[in-house]
Amino acid sequence: MDSFVSEGVTNRMKRKYQFDNSLSELDTQDLFSANTRHNLMEDFGETPLKSSRVSHVGSRSFLNTTPTQELNLLKKENNLKDAEIITLRSNITNLENQIAKLSDAARQAKIEFDSEMTKMKTEKERDRTKLTEMRSKVQFVMEREKNTKEEMNRLQVDKDKQILELKTKLVEVQNDKILASDLAQQNTAKLLKEKEDIWNTFYQMMSEKSSLQSKLNEAEAQLALRKTAQAQNEELRKELEEIKQALAEEQQKNKVLENEFSEQEDNIMITKARKSDLDLVPKMKIELEKLRQDNEQLRQNEQNTLLLEEEVRSLKSKLEYAHTMQEKLAALEVENEELQGRLQRWEATDSSGSRRPMSPSSLSRRILESETLQASLVLANGELQSEHTLTLRNLNQAEGEIKRLTLELSAKEQMIALQLEKEKRAWRKDLLLTKERDSYKSLLDSYESEVTVNFDSQRKSQVLKLEEIIAGYKEQNSSLESEIRSLSEKLMTAQIKYEQVKQNLDGVQQSEQQKSSRESEDLIKQLQERIAVLENTLLKTQEERDILEARIEQRDLQGDYDPSKIKIIHFSMNPFTKAQKAHQDELQKLREDNETLKKRNQILEEKGHVEDITLQVQEKLKQPSPSKEVGEIKAQLKREETRNKRLMEVFKKTSQEFREICYQLTGYKIDIPCTNQYRLTSMYAESPHDYLLFQQNEKGEILMLQTDFSLTLQEPMEMYLQNQNSIPMFLSHITMDLFGKQTMNLG
Repeated sequence: MDSFVSEGVTNRMKRKYQFDNSLSELDTQDLFSANTRHNLMEDFGETPLKSSRVSHVGSRSFLNTTPTQELNLLKKENNLKDAEIITLRSNITNLENQIAKLSDAARQAKIEFDSEMTKMKTEKERDRTKLTEMRSKVQFVMEREKNTKEEMNRLQVDKDKQILELKTKLVEVQNDKILASDLAQQNTAKLLKEKEDIWNTFYQMMSEKSSLQSKLNEAEAQLALRKTAQAQNEELRKELEEIKQALAEEQQKNKVLENEFSEQEDNIMITKARKSDLDLVPKMKIELEKLRQDNEQLRQNEQNTLLLEEEVRSLKSKLEYAHTMQEKLAALEVENEELQGRLQRWEATDSSGSRRPMSPSSLSRRILESETLQASLVLANGELQSEHTLTLRNLNQAEGEIKRLTLELSAKEQMIALQLEKEKRAWRKDLLLTKERDSYKSLLDSYESEVTVNFDSQRKSQVLKLEEIIAGYKEQNSSLESEIRSLSEKLMTAQIKYEQVKQNLDGVQQSEQQKSSRESEDLIKQLQERIAVLENTLLKTQEERDILEARIEQRDLQGDYDPSKIKIIHFSMNPFTKAQKAHQDELQKLREDNETLKKRNQILEEKGHVEDITLQVQEKLKQPSPSKEVGEIKAQLKREETRNKRLMEVFKKTSQEFREICYQLTGYKIDIPCTNQYRLTSMYAESPHDYLLFQQNEKGEILMLQTDFSLTLQEPMEMYLQNQNSIPMFLSHITMDLFGKQTMNLG
């Protein structure tokens, strides 16, 4: 209300100031005309043409408009142009701000894009290094496979040579047997002995064959049972060595037989020399029959040899089957190594940080997610590029608009300069016209004094116009005063209602101890309803006040007062702000009273009629409400959970980065299988089972545990761990050794 009053006073002061200015201008014009009257009278008789022109202009100025109104119009136009210039400048500043924001956004997008590109490049370099490592491993495996195949081919060629030698020896044995059958007619006893020896050798061969067959069966069982390629290769090598030994024994037996056949040839020569001694024909017949029987036996032996050849063929087929099995085992070894390589790749690409490696399906899902993320990033990049191009276009358009606006501003400045020149000319013309007018006034006054005619009508018309302006100002002042009165009446009614409510609340508080709980509840409800109604009325009054303030501001903006001439003074201790603050304090008190009444109602509902209700209500108000405590605890829990999540994400990311950097710098992947145990696998390990295991005891000392891989490192353990007690030297020696082996294999 005080602000409304102050604003009405300022408007009145403004109008009064304008009226005083207009009166002072009229007085100055009268004084100027009185001073210049005699000078103009001297020049008037000399210039008759000028007097006619001046009379014409003077009549036109008196009839149409005064020069002050023209100046006011020019000032208004200048003010409008200044306002347009200010708006254009504000638009230019807004455009510059938008351009700066867009450039900042483009820079941020470019920085993010560069960071993502660097990340992608680092990932690609890692993938390339992994691919080179895997290619080197694959080349090593291929070379190993070639070497094994060459060894197998060489062994097969040797075996074929041995089989051919055995066949030739068997043919020679058969030929020797035929020769022996021809020569057996001469030496029967020795042939019988030789037969017995042959049978013995045959039985030995059969036993060796059975033993070889049993060994082959055992080898097949071992091949079926054993899965690892190294054990199967060793067993096959052992079996090949045994076969070689058996072949060597057979060669030795064949040599013995050859020696025996050479001895038989000597015996045949002896028998030929002793043919003359053989005279007994029947004995020879008997011997012939025996020889025939022996021939039959030899034929049977030949059949047996054929059977043996068939068995040898079957053994060959079994050997071929063993070779095929060996090839399959080699293929299985290659597949196993490929699978191990894939597992190593999966373990290397596994960035989950878990102890167990991820499955291929999860890795494929992750790859798909990364591909989708990459596609989304590409799309986002395209969108950013399109936005960048749009921003560039907008920037170009804005630059064009700025150029256009600058051109318009320059043109308008030129127009303003021209208008200023016109104003100066108008001022000069105005001065000349005022001088001519004053001269005409002096002439008229002289004629008036001579003729005694009254010409005060023009002054009366000016006075009437000024009175009309004053009446308009008075009407505006009265309307503003009526609005202020209505607002003050509304505020008074609101204060009266507030005082009534306060009195009712005081009465209720005094009569609460005497009345029953039901009456107090009804009163509390009524008071709550009244408080709600009062709050609604307060809201309505605040809205009306805001509307009126907006109207007043709009009127001020429309030009009710000139801020260049009138300065509004705001009181440091403004009564309206004081009243508003007091009103807010009263509202706070009402809310507190409402809270106390709610607590009182709650106590009455819980315990019924209680004597010391006020003390209990105060104690309950002092106690914090459980709902507020629960809400605060929930908010605190949410904050702590979000903080823990962020910390876990940051810790996971940093730990993963730290593990990768340690793996790249030291060459060892460090895993924790259980508490206080650390498993180290080298980058250049031949298999994932080649790892070292360390344990930390309670004193903080690091101890090395025994593994299959550590058993093969006795010499470096004695040198570096026992003698020098240096684990880093031991680990560096292992990395150098494994790296040298891989480079040798690749070479």
